[in-house]
Amino acid sequence: TGAEIKIITEPSGKLENLLHSNQCDFAFIREVKDRKYFKRIPYAKDRMMAVLPKNHRLANLRKISISQLEKEFFLLEPKGSRPYNLCVNLCKSSGFLPNVVYTDRQIENIVDLVADGMGISLLMSKLVPEKSSRIVAI
Repeated sequence: TGAEIKIITEPSGKLENLLHSNQCDFAFIREVKDRKYFKRIPYAKDRMMAVLPKNHRLANLRKISISQLEKEFFLLEPKGSRPYNLCVNLCKSSGFLPNVVYTDRQIENIVDLVADGMGISLLMSKLVPEKSSRIVAI
């Protein structure tokens, strides 16, 4: 017999709900909230990157700290999403609230606005385009 496979893309919270209600068998989720209910199997590692316009004052550094971004305009994934919350919590742990001026689910839009000098972003390295002459990821 054959197996039926359906692939969907949803925010992590919705994927957890689908797992809870047995509407899907497994999901790829960056960070699960309910660690008691779900079995977690790490399959990849990633790291947070500061994404800056090529002409940004920090663009030539090899490393930067979150605190160096305190005065920046932030372009992030949607408010309330896990990536958004991770970024806000990183900033809070460095003693400031980020000035979030734009949010979007489409990473390409965020990267384009960063490249246009509208602000900076914090994104997971696997989401940052590898070849771009308009941005840097540190």
